[in-house]
Amino acid sequence: MSMMDLLYRTYEYAYKANDTQLMEHYLISQTTAAAPIELWISEEGEFADAGYISDKTRQKISIPCTEKSAGRSGTNPYPHPLFDKLIYLAGDGAAYQLDNQKAHCAYMEQLRAWRQSEWGSDCVKTVYSYLEKNTLLHDLERKGILDASEPAELKKRCNEFVRIGIRRDFQADRELWKETCIQEDFVRWLRSAQGEGGLCYISGEEGALSENHPKAIWNIHANAKLISANEKENRGLVFSGRFETSGQAVQVSYEASQKIHNALKWLIQKQGKLIGDKMLVAWGDRPAGECRSEDGI
Repeated sequence: MSMMDLLYRTYEYAYKANDTQLMEHYLISQTTAAAPIELWISEEGEFADAGYISDKTRQKISIPCTEKSAGRSGTNPYPHPLFDKLIYLAGDGAAYQLDNQKAHCAYMEQLRAWRQSEWGSDCVKTVYSYLEKNTLLHDLERKGILDASEPAELKKRCNEFVRIGIRRDFQADRELWKETCIQEDFVRWLRSAQGEGGLCYISGEEGALSENHPKAIWNIHANAKLISANEKENRGLVFSGRFETSGQAVQVSYEASQKIHNALKWLIQKQGKLIGDKMLVAWGDRPAGECRSEDGI
């Protein structure tokens, strides 16, 4: 059995078993990020408050992601759909001598498409309403979250992720990064917009095919990938000379790719062992009492 097939079956088993950690952090179209900047918006789409979480153990959150944003790299990476780095969210970057217009426009365009769909909830509309005012950096500066007079500090802050919440007057505040309904709405919208389908070599089922697979399997700063067909970065040594397109070599559906990579992330978090600079993990696709020796990797 291949490692990819085993990871796929492991995810299926853990999902059916309703594993708490898997359900909270490793669903389809979901990734993790360290998000120390906390932004609070009123129900009317106005700035309410902001804070900074210095404790690194409390910075990690789960965020929605697209196929392209999960595997993003290079000088023009794709935006995540809601929670992303400050450089993407800030519409007033020019006032602070930041060259982020392209990143911000890409982020807002994607958020606008989600907002305008049938899956655009009130909270997504509220976030968009605030961000289109283009006052984020100014508001954060007023709250002491960043110091525009220090270019190095400003650059550092702009490369940190922002978590967003809705502050309400007569009800409990909404910590959007903890709400599963946000993730569910996003997945429904994403599926409605997915393109070309084909036979997945892992699941054996028809589905939307993936061309850009996730990175950062166990280190959120790592760019290496398990599956890649990038001819440019690999000097034409991926499939050229054998196939005309990467799809002739292998086809993996978006859903299968997500399950494979999230299963490995979940396993590493659950039982991985760091030895030197190598992360090792051993597992089977069933509980230990049921596992056969040939099913482990």
